[in-house]
Amino acid sequence: MTNDPSIPSAASATEVAPVVEGAPMPASARDPAPAPAAEGPLSGAPYRTMPETPSLPVTARRPSLLAAGVFVFGVLLWAFVVMGELTTSYGPGKRSMLMSEALAFVLVLVAAAAAWWVALSRSVEVAPPAGAFGTYVRGAVIAGLALALWLITLFCAIALAGGGSRSLDGPITMMLLIVSLAAALGGRRLAGLHVPAPAGGARILVRLVWVAASLLTFVAFALVAET
Repeated sequence: MTNDPSIPSAASATEVAPVVEGAPMPASARDPAPAPAAEGPLSGAPYRTMPETPSLPVTARRPSLLAAGVFVFGVLLWAFVVMGELTTSYGPGKRSMLMSEALAFVLVLVAAAAAWWVALSRSVEVAPPAGAFGTYVRGAVIAGLALALWLITLFCAIALAGGGSRSLDGPITMMLLIVSLAAALGGRRLAGLHVPAPAGGARILVRLVWVAASLLTFVAFALVAET
């Protein structure tokens, strides 16, 4: 193989040009290119945040048996006072009372039983007992508390009325009505009975009960104010 003088050899291609003294150095040799800066996070990148802790499921608080008893007591006292006013007040023409004693007695029992059933059902729904015996015990405790509070309140009212004049009957009745409303509404809230109204026909029934209770309360207040 012959060497062609027109083709540079590998040795000549790698030769470095000689440096001449006094000649100016090229700009690339005087000012070397700066090293590329390390790439940092983009300005638009989101900040690093701590991982979110999974939230624990919220469990309903077990209704207090004392609060449930206060609620039932409030409804029982309210029905007793309201029906008592209706059975001792004359109707139009003053020929008869607004309500008979038998009907008033039945309505008082129905109101108290309905309140007791609502309180017991809510307690069992939130914190189911170990067995049927536990349900019976809860029902007895709620009913016993309500009945005890009712008897104590009546005893205090009778003692207060017996030591004063007949003119205290109206203020005492008004006080009992206010106490019953406070116990019913406050006990309902403390016992966790304030739940969203059901849908459908049950919702209409609940609204009718509230309207009827409000009207009866208004009538009772009006009758007490006249005495």
